[in-house]
Amino acid sequence: MHDNEGVSGQHQVGRSRGAPAESDFLRIHRSHLINLEHVTSIEPCDTWRVQVVMKSAAKIVASRAGSRRLRDLAL
Repeated sequence: MHDNEGVSGQHQVGRSRGAPAESDFLRIHRSHLINLEHVTSIEPCDTWRVQVVMKSAAKIVASRAGSRRLRDLAL
């Protein structure tokens, strides 16, 4: 789990009482599953990839496939 203070641990992504719906999350890289509610902007990174800026100011580079999924959501 990542927050303003860094990585605080690992949690299984599952449905529990009060947990966000699966549709609120998107895997943008093999190593990164993001909560779309916490995205502030999406910026070009290079020719094929984009970078996601989170509310915490963290910047995460998406894979090429993850970048395509983000572009598809934006349309």
